[in-house]
Amino acid sequence: MASRRNKKGGGSFISSILKILIGFVLGVYLSPKVADLLPEEVLSRFDIKKMQSTSIEKRSPVKETKRAEAPSNLYSLEVAVFSDMQSAAGLVDTLNTRGYFPDIQTVKGRDGVIYKVRIGSWASKEEAMSYARTFETKEEMKVTVVEVK
Repeated sequence: MASRRNKKGGGSFISSILKILIGFVLGVYLSPKVADLLPEEVLSRFDIKKMQSTSIEKRSPVKETKRAEAPSNLYSLEVAVFSDMQSAAGLVDTLNTRGYFPDIQTVKGRDGVIYKVRIGSWASKEEAMSYARTFETKEEMKVTVVEVK
């Protein structure tokens, strides 16, 4: 009787290597095409000849400046609150595909764990509220501006 390969994980190593190889080949193939699309001023920052000709002695000394104090309170937009991680992760995936960078805050309460999906970080409540109005109009979702400590 011929031996059978376990269908669950038998070829996972080979398929992983194949995926990495395909990703590498695509990256090597596409990177020159992407570079052709970039404006010249962006490409000039990565000119190796210019980088090599700049010596440390030619650079001007860095002036010491005071660091601005970090604001004590920041504001974020709370998009939704869920009692299960799967729902929160689903919303995070949706927001990621729309160009936002959400995070999930896990909070333990009396009734169990809740998952808060939030986006952004603003120094003032006014900035956060302004963005909240834009977000609500564009995404047709209600949000709450919350203070993050």
